[in-house]
Amino acid sequence: APRGETCDWAVLDYVQNEGAEGAERAIRNAGGTPRQYLLTIMAKLHGFNVANYDTAPLARFNTWREHIDYLAAKASESGFDHAMRAVEGVRTLFERSAVPALPPALCHFDWHMGNVLCDGQARLLAILDWEFACICDPRLDVARFCRRERWTGDVVCRDHGSDEDTARNWQSYAAARFGPQSAAGALGPIE
Repeated sequence: APRGETCDWAVLDYVQNEGAEGAERAIRNAGGTPRQYLLTIMAKLHGFNVANYDTAPLARFNTWREHIDYLAAKASESGFDHAMRAVEGVRTLFERSAVPALPPALCHFDWHMGNVLCDGQARLLAILDWEFACICDPRLDVARFCRRERWTGDVVCRDHGSDEDTARNWQSYAAARFGPQSAAGALGPIE
């Protein structure tokens, strides 16, 4: 991209970092995994109380129902039946499970190592690519992460994970966010 346009190299040149591969190496050297690192950062971000802050221009959904209604409207506008079925599937899961209420949180919705800058000691320097961010029920951010970790593709999804991996992600996030003793049931069931 020509100078003057927004592009990755401008941020990456400005912030000294390890890049995605170097970050993964630093995280592994520190005894962790990239997946656990991302879940821990997500849990910390979600733990920040946004109740008394003006978060405009971010979209704000005070309940999971508000967010699902918004997503259902967007899916309907898109004309893609698979998108509508996916949104309704999440709605049905949340309703059937009677998930406990959680306060809205700052959610990123695009968690992967390419969007996280860290130094050689695996210390977080920055989180990039906030275009999908909003204030909403944090379980939807965790669910999006689990989907990205498990399936590839958007229209035709290919499963390359397992129920055990998804459950491990869900439980790791809950333990990082609420502590190991209070993690059980804090997010609702894993399905």
